Amino acid sequence: HLLDIISVALHYSKRFQCSDHYLLHHTFNTEIYSNIFYLKNHTELDIVHHFIKEYIVQVPKQSGLVIRWKELYYVWKFFLKEHHLPFIMFIKQLRNLLNQQLDYQSATEIYPHITSPILSYVSNIRRFWHETITTGEPDEFEISELCGLYDLWLKNEGLKKAKIVNEAVMISIVEHFYDVTVLNKKCIQDIKCIMWNKREDMKIVLRELKIKYKFSPELYERSITSIYSDYCSQAPNILQHENIVSKQYFSKYICQVIPEQYIKGNKISEHYWST
Repeated sequence: HLLDIISVALHYSKRFQCSDHYLLHHTFNTEIYSNIFYLKNHTELDIVHHFIKEYIVQVPKQSGLVIRWKELYYVWKFFLKEHHLPFIMFIKQLRNLLNQQLDYQSATEIYPHITSPILSYVSNIRRFWHETITTGEPDEFEISELCGLYDLWLKNEGLKKAKIVNEAVMISIVEHFYDVTVLNKKCIQDIKCIMWNKREDMKIVLRELKIKYKFSPELYERSITSIYSDYCSQAPNILQHENIVSKQYFSKYICQVIPEQYIKGNKISEHYWST
């Protein structure tokens, strides 16, 4: 239907001249109009004023609250995303405009006596990361796993009323504040969490499964899928917690710790279980 689409597009182009003309003279939905022409009808300074009004809160001096540039820039990026706006100016220009509108102490590079509702959960996640995560370690965590551990950390810290974040928010905060790369928006490599030693858990469960398989009535080669199924059903009882690694992580670990001669495609030889 490509030719039909082109024909219709040409028809409306001749009828309404251009998209701007159509919106100006034939659209009665003011919300659509204002959204589409937002950048056209507002200067950079107007948008900064809008940002400050919506996301920045003045607080008493005695509160001691401050915002640092990196935190303020994260809130700015959140504002752009919420309003479906592109990056409309360079960082230097943005910073100059914000410094003109807000009290800025250049010596310490802070904005005193202000805060943002966005930073309430940002500060919690950063504290969670600082207290539980170490980088440069030979392990990896999926974002969903980090979200689950963060929720558990909130409960342990008595922060039950704190906002529980989704994976997209976790990714945005981690990528903004830390020197890590989220692979395929799903996994962070070379990190370790003190709340869950995944590799040690795998070692314990695999040892228990090996004993079980060795003394089972029938000793035979097993697929990684069937071993993973046994892991999922037995790990909570063996480890006394509910954390379960993904099948992808499980398969990767299996191939790292079991000697190559015992691995046949997607199966583990029966000779491995008897060793």
